[in-house]
Amino acid sequence: MRRTLLLESIAGLGTQYQNRVQANKELHQLARQFDAAGDEEAAKRAYRDLLQTDYENAEAWLEIGLIRHRTGQTASALDAIVHALQLQPQSGRIHYAFGSLLCGASSPEVAVRSYQNAIGAVPTAGDLQSLHVCREEVAASPDHTVHLILGNVLMAQHNLDEAIAFYTQSFRGCASAEAARNLAFAHEISHDGFRSSLYTGYAHHLEGRPEEALRCLEGLSPKPYDDLYFCKVLVMCYVHFREYEKAIHVYRQASCHHLDADQLAVEIAAKLDAKGHAAQVIALTGEALRIWPGNVSLRYLHHLALPAVCESEGEMESCRRRFSKGLKAISDAPFQTVEERTQALDAIGRVSPYYLAYQNKNDVQLQMQYGALVHGVMRSHFPELTTPPTVLAADNRRIRVGYISAFLQHHSVGTMHLGWLRYRDRSRFETFCYHLGKEQDYITSQYRLETDHFRDLPGGLESICKQVLADRLDILVFLDIGMFPLATQLAALRLAPVQCCSWGHPETTGLPTIDYFISGAAMEPPDADKHYSETLVQLPGFGLAYEPVDVPSQPKTREEFGIPSEAVVYVSCQSLYKYLPRYDYLFPAIAQSVPDAKLVFVAGEGMDAWRVGRFRERIRRAFEKVQLDYRSHCILLPRQGWLDYLSLYVRSDVYLDSLGFSGGITSLDAIACALPPVTMPGEFMRGRMTSAFLRLMGVTETIAETEEDYVSIAVKLGLDAEFRQTIRQKIIDRRHELFNNPACVRGLEDFYSQTFSSIQAANNLQ
Repeated sequence: MRRTLLLESIAGLGTQYQNRVQANKELHQLARQFDAAGDEEAAKRAYRDLLQTDYENAEAWLEIGLIRHRTGQTASALDAIVHALQLQPQSGRIHYAFGSLLCGASSPEVAVRSYQNAIGAVPTAGDLQSLHVCREEVAASPDHTVHLILGNVLMAQHNLDEAIAFYTQSFRGCASAEAARNLAFAHEISHDGFRSSLYTGYAHHLEGRPEEALRCLEGLSPKPYDDLYFCKVLVMCYVHFREYEKAIHVYRQASCHHLDADQLAVEIAAKLDAKGHAAQVIALTGEALRIWPGNVSLRYLHHLALPAVCESEGEMESCRRRFSKGLKAISDAPFQTVEERTQALDAIGRVSPYYLAYQNKNDVQLQMQYGALVHGVMRSHFPELTTPPTVLAADNRRIRVGYISAFLQHHSVGTMHLGWLRYRDRSRFETFCYHLGKEQDYITSQYRLETDHFRDLPGGLESICKQVLADRLDILVFLDIGMFPLATQLAALRLAPVQCCSWGHPETTGLPTIDYFISGAAMEPPDADKHYSETLVQLPGFGLAYEPVDVPSQPKTREEFGIPSEAVVYVSCQSLYKYLPRYDYLFPAIAQSVPDAKLVFVAGEGMDAWRVGRFRERIRRAFEKVQLDYRSHCILLPRQGWLDYLSLYVRSDVYLDSLGFSGGITSLDAIACALPPVTMPGEFMRGRMTSAFLRLMGVTETIAETEEDYVSIAVKLGLDAEFRQTIRQKIIDRRHELFNNPACVRGLEDFYSQTFSSIQAANNLQ
């Protein structure tokens, strides 16, 4: 099924599911309101209606059981509560309710046997005492689940103090949502509202509900900053909502009470670093290093921080010098202890020089220095994984090729590489896909269908290595080194005889363990080899067999985007860190000649206020220099959903490519929507993608040679509707040459075959 139609179908199903969930939630609230008002019959009816659509709702079974118990229906009450226990055998609240019913049961022995069956216990006697006769042995057990079960039995006996003690032991052994929920309930019925709210907050956090967790924990007074786990959870909640200053305040409070609060600073700094908030990272880690000067993670974060959006070219140059100096300082400092070595492994799992690629410089030397650092850390932990594995005997078998990424989903990396699998020669190649991410969607499902073996590996580094090695690959291809630190760690090891990377992140890796960089000949400049530490492989065209998007059948209107219907709309859907300060003047230069111009930017994921603020201020200054108000010409939209993103292309007149780091998949999608792009090829492949697409179609009229030319072409497209329509029609007539082209896959397979023959020959010589 085509991608857009499938997404529309999925969106419809998602809406139906959300509506049903919301209806069930409202019905549950109504039932509780009836119960609280004393209208037990109405409450029972509402619960029965709820169970018609949500039969496995343990809370509803529990509450209907309690109503039956209050109205003297002990037997049916017991049935309902035992059913609730079968659905949630770890719920202390349900165990407590069972204990309340037990004293009124006409046959306690039968009731206890039902209870034992519900929680999976072996019935040995007719009373609850038999279930914890070995209490002392249980208390000494390291298994937190055992403590949780015993706590539940004690709750059924209404022995609250001992139940709380065992729940607490379970929670300290392993902070589980079940233990937190049970502690919250036990403290609630013990009339300890503070601890009940505290553990309710922990439960929400562990269940992945940060908003509810924050509501509980922020409401506590006084806040227990002497509890390090409380500080950790509160920090994680604040970081989730990008409330970094509040997170830093919690860290500072914790550092007054705990000698090991340095990990909180690491957590906050790592999140800030991923967002490119370099100044905050440097300040926070500098402060923390004065307390914990030996913390290697803090040191790495402090020295290697890079800003996502620079204020000026001067700031960019200063940051590069600082990064280079910091990289040398780290590389020159050997590990003194096992703890430092462990912290270094943690650090390279958090830090990435991702934003270097967006500064339009030749990064090969810096990347090689960083690659040597990462390789050294990985080698110190996994020395046995630094030499290539042996090749399996040939025996006329297929060549075993693995593809590894955290983004085998609806993401630029996932969509761009799917054609390599779809158009492969299945008789010659056996493929393995390794998905390191947690998110999965219909693109993930397509990878499952198109590959021979799909491995879902969202776990730890060692388990991933074990699986990849067990698959005995000949060639392993990393699709996006530099975007996900775990992938960089894995790539710094030797998990296959030959290791390659693709241009999911179009930047050399600098790693001595990556042999080849797979690119497209149409995108590379004549001197491309000097931009890579790897051997460059140039496939036909742009190297991918990309499927064009389907244009929405009913796109959103301009008015729905807040764009005037009569405007000349220039759209540029790039991440804000792609726009270099040196090119800011191009936007007001276009607006000067096209008075009705509206330049539409998309702020990106989460509308990061810091990034948006920096970019907006730069644009304001650029427009101010030519006596224009940027607010009259610029529109900054939040991140768009898939169909809205395509609708924006359909409703626009011109696509403005970012210079230095051009659009890749965004440009292909614009071309699929017949939107004329204006571009200017840069020095490096990452700045030449859009121009390559246009040249492959023979649409070269909108490729500029100079910045002045870029403005001139953009203005002509905006003012000359006939010229604009000519370019549109030319794109429509020729875009088929760009998409679903299997020639690049044949080139890729030729490369694989030649490489496999080489490693076989080398293996035979040994």
